[in-house]
Amino acid sequence: MGMRSDLLRLIADRNGELARRKTLDGITEMFRGLVPNSLLPSRRRVPR
Repeated sequence: MGMRSDLLRLIADRNGELARRKTLDGITEMFRGLVPNSLLPSRRRVPR
């Protein structure tokens, strides 16, 4: 497992899946403009 996977698992285990998604969204936005868009997840999300 990579560091990203470990971090996401720990957040979900500790705070739940919704907290994991919100945290990941915030971290992802910090990298917009710094790395190519092809390396970032799409902003389009399927509502859950």
